[in-house]
Amino acid sequence: MSVGDEPIPLTVSGGSGTYTWSSSDDGIASVDSTGRVTAISSGQATLTVTDGSGKGTCLVRVRGGSTGTSTSASGGSTASGSTLTAGTAVVVNAGNGVRVRAQANTSSEILATLSNGDSVRVVQSAGNGWYQISFVASGGVTTTGYMMGEYLSNS
Repeated sequence: MSVGDEPIPLTVSGGSGTYTWSSSDDGIASVDSTGRVTAISSGQATLTVTDGSGKGTCLVRVRGGSTGTSTSASGGSTASGSTLTAGTAVVVNAGNGVRVRAQANTSSEILATLSNGDSVRVVQSAGNGWYQISFVASGGVTTTGYMMGEYLSNS
């Protein structure tokens, strides 16, 4: 999302009890008690929602102008939209690693597993949240594959 955008409401489901929201950096993105996210300044922050049964997280990337929306979600929270541009990017929100696929779907061959901070190049959008990327695989070979945009951030 961009600084100046209207707050975006996040929703959660499947939990029990009262939901409690927090932000890893209120100076970048703040979240109120109902899950409404407000962009404060450029950067990225992890939003966390907890309840009686567990937690969910949402990585929010904030841009300094009105250049588009970029949020990603995992766990119990959901958010929409992901805007990436062709060029240099870094892997984010990968937990124990994210798989690069031979085609833009979860049933195709796994080419590699990348970790947070790994550098890639976004080639183009492949639709439905997937992006064609190139990266340096083992052995120093530049390889092309596909990854969901929620695991990428332009650098």
